[in-house]
Amino acid sequence: MNLYFRLIRIWLKFSFAKKQGIYTPCVTRFRAYLRDIDFNLHVNNARYLSFMDLSRLDFLGKVGLLKLVFKHRLNPIVAAIDIKFIKEIKPFEAIEIVTQLDHFDHKYFYLTQTFQGKHDRPFAVAKVRGIFVTAKGKVPPEEVIRLSGHEIRKDLYVDKDDSSAIENWRTISK
Repeated sequence: MNLYFRLIRIWLKFSFAKKQGIYTPCVTRFRAYLRDIDFNLHVNNARYLSFMDLSRLDFLGKVGLLKLVFKHRLNPIVAAIDIKFIKEIKPFEAIEIVTQLDHFDHKYFYLTQTFQGKHDRPFAVAKVRGIFVTAKGKVPPEEVIRLSGHEIRKDLYVDKDDSSAIENWRTISK
């Protein structure tokens, strides 16, 4: 139930926020409440994924992609997530999740989502591979970016034959 309240809060915030660039990091703030905590007295691992979902929604809203989702019936799908848990999040601790578009290829968007607190070390770092689909099939990232009115940065485009860039993306830094 508390995720619905967080969803409404995020929706209201990005509805009134000024639009940001798709390549600009998006910061979403949360606090770890008792419903987020497991028997080990830290945030449950599944809740990290829920926080990430809400943060990606915030990102889509702030960069103007959410309007496209409804207008063009785009369905954002997470194809893969690789997460590294570094430091536990304790009850009532403040969290910032920074969502950043790293690059894209002919099919997928590649994002990094970093859980930060007031410490030097992050709580967790996640790599997300996402795709937009419609009833007709997959929508190339360049088309999604073009439809959103953002400039396409060719330096972030990874050729499908350049596997080293994708492997580097999969490696989570320590």
